Amino acid sequence: AKGMQGMTRQIDAVSASLEKASKIDAFRGSHASFAEARSKFRQAQADVARLGAEMNRAAAPTAALSREYARAQREVRATSAAFEAQKAAVLSNKRALDQ
Repeated sequence: AKGMQGMTRQIDAVSASLEKASKIDAFRGSHASFAEARSKFRQAQADVARLGAEMNRAAAPTAALSREYARAQREVRATSAAFEAQKAAVLSNKRALDQ
């Protein structure tokens, strides 16, 4: 009986270690995705700023420039949503690690 209790404790300890390792892996993965999303969001913002400046400099912006600016604005909205989702995932995985 004592041997079984000892083995059960060892199994529980290994299980807890594996669960912690899994949480660490999840956090690292979400953190890497967060960094990538942040980079894409910042690039999209820079593109909008650059195209906005071009639009302001042009006396009569071309249709192509107007389309590109609208596309860049949509990209900012999309990358912003992705960035926020990744931020939430990182925070969730961080909370799971702290438990």
